[in-house]
Amino acid sequence: MAIILFFFVDQLYAGSYKPQCPKEINALEHIQTSVKGWETLKGIKNNFLSSISFYSGHPKQQASLKPNSINSKQAKWSFSPNETIYILCQYNKSGIELTQQLRPKTKNCTVLFNPHVQGDQGYLPKEIQCTD
Repeated sequence: MAIILFFFVDQLYAGSYKPQCPKEINALEHIQTSVKGWETLKGIKNNFLSSISFYSGHPKQQASLKPNSINSKQAKWSFSPNETIYILCQYNKSGIELTQQLRPKTKNCTVLFNPHVQGDQGYLPKEIQCTD
């Protein structure tokens, strides 16, 4: 019975899934020390998702993974089944990044771009599709 249940649960989580980066964040940025003779102006209030990266291990380890292929429509990554993969969501005009570990044994991810809109780092991400 336990083996059948394990197989069912394993199959339930196998297949494709769609990680979701928040489309927009509201970041509060401020200057630590005023600069004499200069006026500080506030930047933009809402920061939209501008790029997505994948890392082998936590992004603090700086092991960014290069896509296997990329064009104006999509970027594709393949991963080793033993790697711990993190997704990193980056936002325009902000140093704030959000990260999250992907499901164990994720094999590949594809980021689909909006071919009509470009940001500072290229075409804007529209959708993420991963398989395990």
